[in-house]
Amino acid sequence: MIALGSIFTLSSCLDSFGDEYPPRPCRTCPGDNIDSLVFKSNERPLARTYTEWIDEWLKTFPYDICEATGTIHDGVFSVLDRSDRVYFLAGATGITSTRNIDLLQGKPILFPVVNVVKTFPCLAEPGKTPAKEQTLEDFLKQETAESMNFTSQIKVTLDGLPYRLTAYHRIITPVFKTYKDRTLGSCFDACIASDRPQDAISDGYWIMLKGLDSGNHVLTFKGGIPKFGIDNEATYQISVR
Repeated sequence: MIALGSIFTLSSCLDSFGDEYPPRPCRTCPGDNIDSLVFKSNERPLARTYTEWIDEWLKTFPYDICEATGTIHDGVFSVLDRSDRVYFLAGATGITSTRNIDLLQGKPILFPVVNVVKTFPCLAEPGKTPAKEQTLEDFLKQETAESMNFTSQIKVTLDGLPYRLTAYHRIITPVFKTYKDRTLGSCFDACIASDRPQDAISDGYWIMLKGLDSGNHVLTFKGGIPKFGIDNEATYQISVR
């Protein structure tokens, strides 16, 4: 079972760069990239680690991308976490999708660039179980790595400027519980029942932006696993107020 994704303060630099379009994302006008506008993987945004926020994303987001259009629960592509402090954006699953969303100014934004989720006992490989003396956590990490190790073509841009994604943004979660009707749709794993939680692990590349200033922005991220014929790209046209 493969689930692909898949939170900065920005302002226009029109005053210093003229009538430039798209406008540069700018806090300190970083130049040719947005590296300074992304939380580093070892930072603690709002006093929580990346892994803790990802765990919240996996528990909170209505993750059910079953249709070719990438529609999620009546077309919802962004939700606030339960504390109303961070926006969670949906990723994409082997598709190219353009999405229009409205966000509030200044709130961080978390999204998976590309990630793999494996569950147990429901797995893409029927009957596969942990080896003797292998923990369930190690088993699931091995299963996700067998897919994620072949990831390529990863790219993140905001208003035309890139982010230099590194291996430090590949984050493996601890084991968490998931349900068919919460984080995994029936299109991913039909054997998951809504009344029987599954153990799961996520392995993937995640980005958390520091918030968006008011105005219009374009966020694009893509990633693929060519070995499995998977290529996805999501473009968010974001209106911030």
